Amino acid sequence: MSLWSASLSRWMPRAEHMPRAIRLWAKPRIPEAAVELAPPLLRLLRIERKNAPPTVAAFAERSLGEDVMESQILTMSLKRPAEAASALERLFETTGTPRNEASFILPDYIARVVFITLESIPPSHEEMLDMLHWKLNGKLPFHPKSARLAYRLLPKLSNSPSHRFLVAASPEKAILEWESVFRAIGVRVGSVETRSMAFLPSEGEDAPPTLHVSAAPPYFTLAAFSPEERRAWK
Repeated sequence: MSLWSASLSRWMPRAEHMPRAIRLWAKPRIPEAAVELAPPLLRLLRIERKNAPPTVAAFAERSLGEDVMESQILTMSLKRPAEAASALERLFETTGTPRNEASFILPDYIARVVFITLESIPPSHEEMLDMLHWKLNGKLPFHPKSARLAYRLLPKLSNSPSHRFLVAASPEKAILEWESVFRAIGVRVGSVETRSMAFLPSEGEDAPPTLHVSAAPPYFTLAAFSPEERRAWK
């Protein structure tokens, strides 16, 4: 299922006390509830971690309607936030999910994803962000400092000392609007991620060659990886 995976990509937590991008050295706690935006639908999935592997406790989806929001590549705008909040609230009520914290899953086309290679990992979170902003210059249709950034350390190549990262950048405004909708019904967004990044292997995982295709008409995402080499992200 696209909403949840045991190897979720770690998009940055948005609690007020947390930084604006995920720390590689501080693995975050992933909320048990996740809400996926798949226009014009909203989906909610809740898991239980009492068993291994986790099990699905509840699932529901609800239509936002055609005029509640507009979205296309790298842009997303809420036209009727009150109606979006009402639809979100109904999902929590229908599934009996506590209104405390949830992950938020975005369509792939809201983020620009690039591969970045670093010779060494900066010693601090702030320096890491500065390095990524510098590396992203010229790679985005908007200024990197106006983006919400997330990054993921990929498995190291056996013949290279360099560190490989998968970096995603999305316009900050698009995410802030939805975080306001969650706050309106008393839910804190604990993490934000895109649909396809959840399926990719991360540092230390012994994963087989991977081909992932995700369709979200009129767009689709194709990601191909092997244990030894990055392949493609389109």
